[in-house]
Amino acid sequence: LQPYEPKIVQLLPEFSELNRRFCERGMCLTDEELAMVYEEQCRYADYDLRIDNTDVAPEKVAEMLSPLL
Repeated sequence: LQPYEPKIVQLLPEFSELNRRFCERGMCLTDEELAMVYEEQCRYADYDLRIDNTDVAPEKVAEMLSPLL
């Protein structure tokens, strides 16, 4: 994929929003596991762009990503 210069984009809402969405979709992790995964994602730094999509509509996220395509 190197010739295409792919970009890594991390969508990372605030934890409270992530937790709300997680519960809405059907929990498959414990509260502790979810918190651990979230903390790991917060520490992740090998991305080209991080978007806090807490209050961002999917259409707006797509608009933000379109220049990377």
